[in-house]
Amino acid sequence: MDINQLNQERKKQKLSIAELAERANLPKGTVEKVLFGIVHDPRKSTIEAIEQALGLRLPEPTTAERLAGVTDMLRVSITAEEDNLLVLYRELGRKKGADMQRLFMEMGRLMLEQ
Repeated sequence: MDINQLNQERKKQKLSIAELAERANLPKGTVEKVLFGIVHDPRKSTIEAIEQALGLRLPEPTTAERLAGVTDMLRVSITAEEDNLLVLYRELGRKKGADMQRLFMEMGRLMLEQ
């Protein structure tokens, strides 16, 4: 996908450069330079990270997922709010561990029961 298409998709999703950079786990300056055409030959990994952050590319299964039998990833359309929730859930797991993720899910279930 070319830079103009990436910019159009970012605008369509109403994402700021900072939000896109956070989703892509890239420095804001890098994303700006790529999307504004300052970097004429960006790294393939940078473009792939931006595409993935925009939902245009599926992530490769991790080693743990492959060992667990995940061989393919399913593309599902989700809203920006759902994506933010997923990002939060994953960040919670990275920073606080699986126990906190389980607590997070249990809180959601309890809210649904009320």
